[in-house]
Amino acid sequence: MSRPGVLVAVSLALICATPVAADTPSAMPTPAEVRADYEAARTRWGKSPDIMGDLVIVAHDRPFRTRPLFRSTMVSHFSRRHYQQEKGLSGHMRGIAIAGAISMALTHDEFLDWYLHSVDFGRGCHGVDAAAAA
Repeated sequence: MSRPGVLVAVSLALICATPVAADTPSAMPTPAEVRADYEAARTRWGKSPDIMGDLVIVAHDRPFRTRPLFRSTMVSHFSRRHYQQEKGLSGHMRGIAIAGAISMALTHDEFLDWYLHSVDFGRGCHGVDAAAAA
């Protein structure tokens, strides 16, 4: 197993060993829950132009397409925003585990599409649709 794979496995083991009520915002989502969240969210948006994805990648995470999804800075940002992890070491470990769940549930293109439709573009515009309408 590669070093990042070991880190994700250890993070998952540590997080799973910590009891958290399922209804709390800090509960770690499983890959199946991430997939369900994605499927529910994608019913609210249309296809964004490929150029938007390319621009966001250049601005936020140039090696996005060439490395595992769980190592993406965009996944880290997204997991903090959508899955409300706490701060400190436990929050960092939970973030790694959430990034692992996201990478197991989604392809790079699916994640990028979700990110484009939820990222803050400023002035209260969350997602490319809201930014285009502003």
